Amino acid sequence: MADYSRRDFIRLSSCALGGVILAGCGSSNSGSGGGVSTPNGYYFYRLKTAGEQAGTGSRALAVYEFGSSVHFSKDGIVTFDALDVDGNQALFQFDVDFSGSKPRISQELTALLSGDILADGRVVKKFVAHDVNADGNIAAVIQPSNNSEQHYGSGLYLNTARSGFERILGVGDVFHNDRYESTGIIGDVSLRDGNSLLFAASHLTGSAPQSSIFHLPGGLLANSNLVMSTGDYVNSSDEQFTGFGILDHLADGYFSVTASHRLSDYLSANQAGGDGSVNSLLSGHLANPDDHLLLSAGENMLNSIHTASVHYGPRVAPDGTVYSKIADPDRESLIADDVVIKTTDEVTFRGDKIDSFTPGCVSPDGVFYYSEYSDTRDGLYTDLYAYDGENHRLILSTGDTLSDGGSPVKHILFSTTTNHIDADGRLVFVCEFADKSSAVVVGMPV
Repeated sequence: MADYSRRDFIRLSSCALGGVILAGCGSSNSGSGGGVSTPNGYYFYRLKTAGEQAGTGSRALAVYEFGSSVHFSKDGIVTFDALDVDGNQALFQFDVDFSGSKPRISQELTALLSGDILADGRVVKKFVAHDVNADGNIAAVIQPSNNSEQHYGSGLYLNTARSGFERILGVGDVFHNDRYESTGIIGDVSLRDGNSLLFAASHLTGSAPQSSIFHLPGGLLANSNLVMSTGDYVNSSDEQFTGFGILDHLADGYFSVTASHRLSDYLSANQAGGDGSVNSLLSGHLANPDDHLLLSAGENMLNSIHTASVHYGPRVAPDGTVYSKIADPDRESLIADDVVIKTTDEVTFRGDKIDSFTPGCVSPDGVFYYSEYSDTRDGLYTDLYAYDGENHRLILSTGDTLSDGGSPVKHILFSTTTNHIDADGRLVFVCEFADKSSAVVVGMPV
């Protein structure tokens, strides 16, 4: 564990030079290996600030607060969600020009807005789970405002090449070789290259309701492949899945998902106490999902690599490595498959105890970015790091001033989605500042 003197702190907190926030000013704890490298530093600029208009024309919205997601796609496409003061929700896409000395928005598009009428006649109330792939295509779970026999329950929609949201699956739809009927309860979604789409959904069967994970190559419901369902057994165990949470996947087939499970009904009937549900993190390949690996679970799962029963946000790297945050009663940890790369037993570069992590996200070249939190007597600090398999390099921190000046950073809201970094190493996320303003921020590597 690193030990930092006051001199170290002064040096580390003075890592800005000519508007550049220098990377590599943080810890260099040894990891699991190298092979990729992080940029030397970044220029950070506000792209859109709360209080400003976003979108154009009749579909513009005055941003009151930013939502929970920011995505970076190729060709400078930034996608984020926001709310106005009345609670109307919008999903925006900006085309950002990075050819000059500062990023410039060349086009603003309102991709989805409360009150929109979809192609199937539904009126948009709000959208929940959604994902954006490298081409800027959007998959979204949309809830309608109409509450009638024709308009209720959520639907899964896909917007390709900005052509509008087309329904993939809605309540009452019969799918997967006419075996299942959708209940309109749809969970997390993951959209990747070629519109490879992975999602969790509840459905009716001939016997009983189930929740399942489905893979749609090309985003086509006719191509649906069943990955796993509640009632299926966890690999090499007597435990049956009872539900599925956050998921991620690659178009070439690697996937990871959080799941809940418990002993089979027969075995649990002979157990005293509650239902014994356990949360786990598993990974596998869509070509053979039954042969999945249990990365993390509670102590009763002896075949689990890590012993922790609370998890959030699996992130699948380009080589199939799964990064995530796991937690037990004593600590939180960041993992890369079977390797623990950081824990809350360590301290920040300031010398404060680390209190928590975000699950992070992985760049197209395999660098893992994450933020850590420390709750001190001086307030809550957020530090953004890049991990290249060997070193943890500080990228941005509470108290830093961005390259465009203004109020210092107070909080960094990072890794709410899987796609905060583009192929050129540029970053996008939301920052809150000391003057209580907030903005979508982009980072340009030096």
